[in-house]
Amino acid sequence: MVLSETGKYVQQQLQTIGEHYLYAEIPLWTIMPNRIHLIVSIDGGCLPHKKRNIPILEKNSHSENAGMECATNKQSWLSVVIRQIKQSVTRFAKQNNIEFYWQSGFHDHIIRNQKEMDLISEYIENNVKRWEEDCFYINP
Repeated sequence: MVLSETGKYVQQQLQTIGEHYLYAEIPLWTIMPNRIHLIVSIDGGCLPHKKRNIPILEKNSHSENAGMECATNKQSWLSVVIRQIKQSVTRFAKQNNIEFYWQSGFHDHIIRNQKEMDLISEYIENNVKRWEEDCFYINP
């Protein structure tokens, strides 16, 4: 994939995210002309503080509640990271008079086991190979 100036800036932001957010790491990503795919790892032990306090519905097992609370807290910090990336890239595009916009929101999925990690990693790594089959592909 040949990156545009905006794509190169996105790559720089992804490579340096840990410098801005000590709790976040992006070990795998791919940048496409119309989207990015990435895995963001949130280290709960490095969070600066609890982001929000969301009441968890009572369940039969206390350990289930603790797991959900932990996942919810990490998900909130994920939003902080994604928002920063989107804001930074938008600012770069505006400063350089590049027409650019993000879709609102983002799709996220908590990876729960090694099988999911392997499937998602394979999808991200092979996404570029499938670009010519994408419905948004335009032959240059």
